[in-house]
Amino acid sequence: MAVSQRDKEILKPLIHRYAAIANHPIQQETLKAWKANNGLRPVRPLYIIEQLPGGEINVDSYYRLKCEDGFARGIENDLRWQLFRWDTFPDDRVLLPEISVGLNYSCTHLGMVPDEEVIPGKNGAGANAHVCKRDQLQSLADVENIAYSRVTLAPDAWDKARERRERIQEIVGDTLQVRIRGGISPYGHIWDEIIRWHGIDQSIIDLIDNPDLIHAIVRRTMDVYIDQVRQFEKLGLIDPAPAFIHCTGAYTDELPGYNTDSEAEYDKLRYSAKNTWACAAAQIFAVVSPDMHDEFEIEYQKEWFSLFGMGYYGCCEALDRKIDIIRKLPNIRKISMSPWADMERGAEAINGDYVFSRKPSPAFFSGDSAWNPGLIRKDLEDCLSINQKFGNPVEFILKDLSTIDHRIDHLTQWAKIAADVCGRQQPVV
Repeated sequence: MAVSQRDKEILKPLIHRYAAIANHPIQQETLKAWKANNGLRPVRPLYIIEQLPGGEINVDSYYRLKCEDGFARGIENDLRWQLFRWDTFPDDRVLLPEISVGLNYSCTHLGMVPDEEVIPGKNGAGANAHVCKRDQLQSLADVENIAYSRVTLAPDAWDKARERRERIQEIVGDTLQVRIRGGISPYGHIWDEIIRWHGIDQSIIDLIDNPDLIHAIVRRTMDVYIDQVRQFEKLGLIDPAPAFIHCTGAYTDELPGYNTDSEAEYDKLRYSAKNTWACAAAQIFAVVSPDMHDEFEIEYQKEWFSLFGMGYYGCCEALDRKIDIIRKLPNIRKISMSPWADMERGAEAINGDYVFSRKPSPAFFSGDSAWNPGLIRKDLEDCLSINQKFGNPVEFILKDLSTIDHRIDHLTQWAKIAADVCGRQQPVV
């Protein structure tokens, strides 16, 4: 069904504004800065704002969708969101003069349905609490219930993607390119799954009391994850040029997908995980020793990261005392440094060999009493000063914002502080 002329007229100014921003020289400058940072030859630090509480933001006039057709509303929503971000809390995400169309696929889960109580966050917040009600992995026999996934790509998936591309191209004309892009950058946070089946407390206790069971659980889960990646490869579902890997900019000169404009070449690269990034973390291991972290996580993640071209390790756990075991992982390029990490210790241990992926504290956004622009600036500046001593590339990834206390202006202020600290000039477009 063709999009109505009315909807096209609604989309037209949004398309032209987005195109003007995406064609501005700052986009190529930022792309080059990401490639330099990820190549361990930084020209400036970069920053990203991600994982926002949509219920506290979806109130602006940018989000009052006007198109009637569902297909047009999808395009409108994406454009309005990008323009809203640009105007309100711009960061170092690269906006390209194109629209991506993905391939539809399905993937069965791992056979385990968490039996848990969900405790909703406060109105508009972006996170809920989960309480494991039943341990489903009490014995070695239970481990067999962790099932292998089945990944399916419909026979007409490519045809459907081409149809969507043509429909969008008809709407945007020659203002933007429409490409069949995207795919999967595999996510190897196996412990995020395990604790939902086995419980956090029981998982930690069993590291000591029942290590054989934990090894069996981790072995099975990792085997299932690796098998899933092999299916992605076979079906051509790998993303050879993701813009992000776990909220951080992924642009690099070291993977071939970022260096080709050929659709045919790009599509060939979809069939090997060596052409993309992957990530992993074990957040509950914040409370275990480096030796335990090594035995029950790193030893298995060696297999995971060997499948990929580049890797990013860590999330919210403090890793400043564990850089030596992370060095055992192949292809790692970035290491997360959470708000709980000792920056000096982490920076010295990294010593120029990885990107110092700093996660500024989201606690500043919890309310007016916590908001402190002076401390925010000092934290960012201290991070840069410390890392300069050890030659570490730095990125700031503001994430896990389960609430901003409905204060969008705080995001605006944080973005201005970060831009000043990072040396980013925001053009008016």
